[in-house]
Amino acid sequence: MRNFPAIKLALFFMLGIIFQYYLELKIETLLISISIILIFTLISNRRKWNSSSFVFTSLLIFLMGSINYGFYNFDKLTYPFDKQVIKNALIFGGVTECNLLTKEKVDFTLNVDSVKYDDQLFVGSFIAKVSVRDKSIRRLRTFHGTIEAGNYIEVETTIREPRNERNPGEFDYQKYLLTKNIVAIASCNSVAKVKLINNNVDYFNSFIFGIRKKMAGIIERNHDPLTSGFLKGLLLADRSEIDEKLKEKFINAGVVHVLAVSGLHVGYIVLIFIFLFARFNLKLRIILTIIGLLFFMFLTGAHPSVFRATVMAIVIIISKYSGRQNNNYNSLAIASLIILFLNPNELFNPGFQLSFSAVLAIITLTPIFQKQIYAWKINSKFVKWILLFCAVSFSAQLGTLPFTLIYFNKLSIIALFANIIVIPMIGFIVGVGVFTIFLSFISDWLTSIYALSNDFLVKAVADFTDIMGSSSLSYIYIPQFSIYDIITFYFMLIAAFYFYPKIKNSKTKIIFTILLLINSFVYFSIDDEDLFKEDELTITAIDIGQGDALFIKFPNGKTALVDAGNATEYFDNGSRVILPLLKRNNINKIDYAFISHVDADHYKGIYSIIDAGLVDTVYKPEIDTTLKKDIRFENFLNKKNIPIRYYKKGIKNIGNCRLYILNELDNPHYQNLDVNNKSGIIKLVHGKNSFLFIGDAEAEMEGLLCESYGKFLKCNVLKVSHHGSKTGSTEEFINFTNPEIGIISAGIGNKFGHPAKVVLDRLKKNKIKISRTDLNGAVVISSDGSCIKEIDWRN
Repeated sequence: MRNFPAIKLALFFMLGIIFQYYLELKIETLLISISIILIFTLISNRRKWNSSSFVFTSLLIFLMGSINYGFYNFDKLTYPFDKQVIKNALIFGGVTECNLLTKEKVDFTLNVDSVKYDDQLFVGSFIAKVSVRDKSIRRLRTFHGTIEAGNYIEVETTIREPRNERNPGEFDYQKYLLTKNIVAIASCNSVAKVKLINNNVDYFNSFIFGIRKKMAGIIERNHDPLTSGFLKGLLLADRSEIDEKLKEKFINAGVVHVLAVSGLHVGYIVLIFIFLFARFNLKLRIILTIIGLLFFMFLTGAHPSVFRATVMAIVIIISKYSGRQNNNYNSLAIASLIILFLNPNELFNPGFQLSFSAVLAIITLTPIFQKQIYAWKINSKFVKWILLFCAVSFSAQLGTLPFTLIYFNKLSIIALFANIIVIPMIGFIVGVGVFTIFLSFISDWLTSIYALSNDFLVKAVADFTDIMGSSSLSYIYIPQFSIYDIITFYFMLIAAFYFYPKIKNSKTKIIFTILLLINSFVYFSIDDEDLFKEDELTITAIDIGQGDALFIKFPNGKTALVDAGNATEYFDNGSRVILPLLKRNNINKIDYAFISHVDADHYKGIYSIIDAGLVDTVYKPEIDTTLKKDIRFENFLNKKNIPIRYYKKGIKNIGNCRLYILNELDNPHYQNLDVNNKSGIIKLVHGKNSFLFIGDAEAEMEGLLCESYGKFLKCNVLKVSHHGSKTGSTEEFINFTNPEIGIISAGIGNKFGHPAKVVLDRLKKNKIKISRTDLNGAVVISSDGSCIKEIDWRN
């Protein structure tokens, strides 16, 4: 360790960053502390190096990490407006980076300096991610071809605060964007709303972006859509055109890492450069390889994973060819120090954690496995090569396993085998892809030949991964894996590799292994806590934006879903919000899916949940043959062999709960109601507690309910009708229901103005606690049959 001080530097520097991340000491305190420690360090180092010198030097490095993090995050980035959604705003700023064109939009980042909205002028600097859509793909292509980094533009747009963790365990998009210094998102639906004010050009970024566009164009012209999306991901770090379902299969098979440009791809690029520059002398070869690596880094947008891998590759190349003693740990430490000095927030980036844990595990564990493989004295070179490759792959998987579980919640059973097949093929795909791009400037015929071969290779990888990742047996879903579990895992891993070689007796080794596994599982489960408690009724109003979706977990373990939100071509609440929430909480079945009515914001999300095989039975209003969407929906249910039950007055016992359906089909007034007023009306009773769900029922239906049921409508929790619209929640209905809590499910800054002020005032007047998904995110309420409590799921 004394010969490689970068290891200790990196370790104490990281600890300092973590210290400041959690404690957030004032900069002044850190500066005073570092001054005092610096004095003691200088005094102790004047004499012979001793233990006190080590302590003071370590503290100095520790505080340098803290102060670096403190200065970097001195001005905390926050969304600069009070309103979460600002419509018809004019934003002004300079384009800093533009993404590649997709089928539906052009994305770019804008360094905003001023905003006009609601007769106000905001002056201040912040970075926004801007998305421009247009009905015409031709106009989008023209716009994408003209916009350049450095352009000063005006955009008529809708500004939004990025979505944070709105539901339990949901991906925090706002936090992710903050790592890129982006605090707002903006969108417009026409390129005509973007005006060029000044055509200043950032020549370097425009040059790089021009090459990216040129390469993307070559790839698109010569390859089918599947290969085109793959190659853009592998060579240009743009995965936007890789199908989301296919990405999920890559995760299931444990090979998703090949889709993110990182150390693996940089390694392939290094091999290509070594081959290309083989005839040059050693010094020139090193210089050209480093230049090539830097060019590739900028070409991929200098994403953190590529930057990390490039820095590591350059450090290793320089140390290897400079004649200095090369130590992989030292190279890794130097790379981490450079990255964390430039951006200490990278320490908390999943990409940083995954890539560095992978490399650290490879250089630590692979030699141990290799020693055992060589000890077996295998004659077959091919078998030996396979085993050595497995050793590297297994080491990387062991090292990254805790972070894989915490970010993807899946333990792939087939990852080792899948990587043996996929990784070499990705190497061929990258090599052939690069060669095809070069050939496009020489011969169209040769280009087409190599492009076809790559189409075949990509199709083979996609098909293989699809087969391997489609089976539910390919992975184990592990929903709750925490930082505590990460520490436990690494402690157990170190214990295993330290003690196992010291044990000589075979039986003792078996007992040791069993005890280690048992202890691991016990410690992993210590901090597990289920959101949906056994023997309790839990109701979750899921935040799906403008719409309804309520998940019910009954005390006997049965489950229900009341509506499922909307699904559009851009965002499906079923697959993107509800399914992940269910998976994270080990919910594998929806016994009863209640669709209040067939309005898009209530039922369209159920399609993907049914496709996932979770739904047992669907309850809905009687089919309306005048509505094509209702006919299509029932055809879909019949095709999927899902039993359909129509709302009809009756009682259903589910464990110790009673579910009342209050729709009176024989009431002559019912037949004349519109779609909203034919919503399924459900009252759920659990012991002394009751809940009332009324979909989008409006004043007319509320009046009929009051007439038919009167005091029976009394409930503890009311799902307020029609997202709090002024068309419902009449004074009479509120008086009959008289709830303690009113849940309002509405989208942030929705165009309908839900919830209406008159409704909010009426609820407040009746001293009803209002819980809104647009303000609070998901609302979780539990009942033990006697008491009702609202759960603060964020804490």
